[in-house]
Amino acid sequence: VDPKTDTVTNTTPYTTSTVAYKYLADIHVAVAVLNDPETLNSLSISLVWEVFAITEHAKRDPSIHVLLVTGAGRAFCAGFGVKPVRLGIPAHIQKNYLAR
Repeated sequence: VDPKTDTVTNTTPYTTSTVAYKYLADIHVAVAVLNDPETLNSLSISLVWEVFAITEHAKRDPSIHVLLVTGAGRAFCAGFGVKPVRLGIPAHIQKNYLAR
């Protein structure tokens, strides 16, 4: 980030375990692909933060005119993931309240 203008100047493509990101400079489009098709790209805490970071990056880069967000597999996003591990739900809460 350029501290004087608060803009991002690095448009290097990258991939994490949950998001693939690339910049198509010739048409000023950034593409973010939610990449967890096994869970139908359901939102986890880490994926929410990844999407937030990508959105901030696109907002601060004056060369990006469009941010396209899509999902890998057969679904864009199935909503927020409810797996206890992803939410950090304690085992006793899961056993006593969610297993019913």
